[in-house]
Amino acid sequence: MRSRPFAKPANRVNAPGSVTGLQVDVSTLGQVPSAFHAETAESAKDAETALNAANAVNAQTVNGYHAGCKPGTRLFAGACWQTAANSSALTPAAAASACANEGGELPTPLSLAAFSQQPSITLAAGDEWTNNVTNVSGPDLFAVVTVSASGTVSSELATKTKKFRCVIPLIS
Repeated sequence: MRSRPFAKPANRVNAPGSVTGLQVDVSTLGQVPSAFHAETAESAKDAETALNAANAVNAQTVNGYHAGCKPGTRLFAGACWQTAANSSALTPAAAASACANEGGELPTPLSLAAFSQQPSITLAAGDEWTNNVTNVSGPDLFAVVTVSASGTVSSELATKTKKFRCVIPLIS
């Protein structure tokens, strides 16, 4: 059985001079004080959420890790790329080690070729090392892919020395 809204229970008797809910124009009533506090609390929560979102955009750390690219690097493909090749020419293994010491790695060949096309980026003369080993013919006898200043991809024996650049994660 369904009850009607605002219906007076059958066994209830109103006190003399009392007003029932059906007789009250709800639109003439003001806001209940506790409802005002609840409304401003919700606004404060929204403001805090907005402030936290704005601060997250400018965050320098994420869970204690540095977020962003250091000087001498540029954001590209979701990582921080060194804008100039390292001044030392090293073997690919030594270059990979140098990048690892900085928390990064040598780039992939196609990514390095794409990065070389970015404004004000010039690859070192004589090619730069990448992280791609093409073939191994014996202990310490292998070739590594290089990328030239013109974007040409080729390979060189790992015994040679070349310049290189590191790719460092955005959060380190």
